[in-house]
Amino acid sequence: MTFPDSGNPDLEEITVATVDALYDLAEYFDNAFVIDLYKYGPVYDEKFNSQFFMYGHMNASGYIFTAKLIDSYIDYIVKKNPEKFDKVCFIGTDIKY
Repeated sequence: MTFPDSGNPDLEEITVATVDALYDLAEYFDNAFVIDLYKYGPVYDEKFNSQFFMYGHMNASGYIFTAKLIDSYIDYIVKKNPEKFDKVCFIGTDIKY
């Protein structure tokens, strides 16, 4: 999962490099996906922070919002790649399909 866009131009270069590295890792490993909050999530800027953060940490609303965002993204990935997830019910068992 990538960092969200902070809206801070001083962090953009390192954030983009990190995003690129995560996509490289997902390409290298089988069945790995990137949850790209940098590209597809909201900008976690001053306005966002004033609503969803308190003293440098997310507040309850921020955690709920971010959890729903990640949940929605995972749902999208599974629906776009059903063949990659059709046997997950056997993970952790001795059953082979």
